[in-house]
Amino acid sequence: MEYKVNYQDDAVLRSSFHALTQKVFHFQLKDWYDNGYWSELYEPHSIIEGDSVIANISANHMAMTIHGTKKNFLQIGTVMTDPSYRNQGLSRKLMESILEKYLSKVDGIYLFANDSVLDFYPKFGFTKSKESVYRYHINSSKSEQKLNKDLKPQKVNMSEDKSRNALLNVMKHSIPNEAFSMDNFGLMAFGLTGPYCDNIYYLSELDCYIVATIHDETLFLHQIIASKIIEPKDIALYYRDTIKVIELGFTPFHTSFYEVSAYKEEDSTLFILGEDLLEVERFNVRFPELSHA
Repeated sequence: MEYKVNYQDDAVLRSSFHALTQKVFHFQLKDWYDNGYWSELYEPHSIIEGDSVIANISANHMAMTIHGTKKNFLQIGTVMTDPSYRNQGLSRKLMESILEKYLSKVDGIYLFANDSVLDFYPKFGFTKSKESVYRYHINSSKSEQKLNKDLKPQKVNMSEDKSRNALLNVMKHSIPNEAFSMDNFGLMAFGLTGPYCDNIYYLSELDCYIVATIHDETLFLHQIIASKIIEPKDIALYYRDTIKVIELGFTPFHTSFYEVSAYKEEDSTLFILGEDLLEVERFNVRFPELSHA
């Protein structure tokens, strides 16, 4: 067995990495790589046997800004081991190597763990932390809800090159619309061209893109992409007939407009390592949904 890092330009190993990702998580990163979105910010650390990737933990370099202060965090992700090689301590070896390399070089290390591995990460010094969620309750009688009835969100067809490239170009030149933001084009591109590709809309009146879904009269606003600051509650104008609440997948600048409460995602627990990450709980913020690796 051999330990390898940043081998993504090796076609054979990259193909094996994609195959293991598909096998374990039932998604693949081939299109992400082929489209040029996989940059040096996504760093696979893997155990190799022959020409096969049998275990991996990826280090995502996250340049983030929290209330105006820039931080360099490391997000752990794509933690996987081939079923045939489990219970051999491979993930432990990878984690120990990553922590040895980066713990003293970054402002903190964090990850989102599913419920089946909650006992694993505390062995390395990680502790559980809490995020907050912000909601806006809509009062349809307010004058701010009056809008041209013909004005509707325009769904973006991400399968069309022109539409996709227009969005990604705006994203490259956009400014943060959240108090806790990330600067990682590749990770944003992964979300927009992958898991969230069917949930992107353009709002002409506000000249912005949003990533959003609706469920049970709640608009889940995952992201705002624009070259100017857009107040999230103003998005309600576009959905006033179908929703009663907006739930934000990020932290707004003007928190006083919103109701805040503790956030807990099903089968996902935030673990942190490093004092600077204590600010997540202290400042009642939430990692942007599209920043999850």
